[in-house]
Amino acid sequence: MSRYLLGPRCLLWMANQEPATLQWFSTIRPLDCIVSDLSMAIAKAAVAEAFHDLRDRNEWFSLLDALYANLRAEGASMLTSVDNKVLERFIEWRNFAPLDSQGPRGTAPLAQDLRLLIATADLLKVCYTEPANLYLTQAAARGVAVHAL
Repeated sequence: MSRYLLGPRCLLWMANQEPATLQWFSTIRPLDCIVSDLSMAIAKAAVAEAFHDLRDRNEWFSLLDALYANLRAEGASMLTSVDNKVLERFIEWRNFAPLDSQGPRGTAPLAQDLRLLIATADLLKVCYTEPANLYLTQAAARGVAVHAL
């Protein structure tokens, strides 16, 4: 049975109850999920950047906090720190190319925080889970297990 490291966009889609994410989540056990504090921090940073209205921002923060609490209560593993083994693996991923994110403004090298999450999934031999993006295909070509929503 696979284990899944949930990426920040996966968490955002879950909090927003996106159908594709909910359908996938219904096929696995929360016990098979790993939630990284880094993924949650990246998700919250994206919310803070996208929503300037404090009420909207706080609503999203509440949705993410409730999701975190629910996943924890249902048995998901919480990854709260990065150890030396992950940092050593990150060195391999830090400048790996191509590892590109595709967005509305085109293609750009993947951010370092997401590279750290991929390095974590690679080291732990778990499936990195996010909505489909070019970098998932590129990481998979390098041997990382990925699940594109």
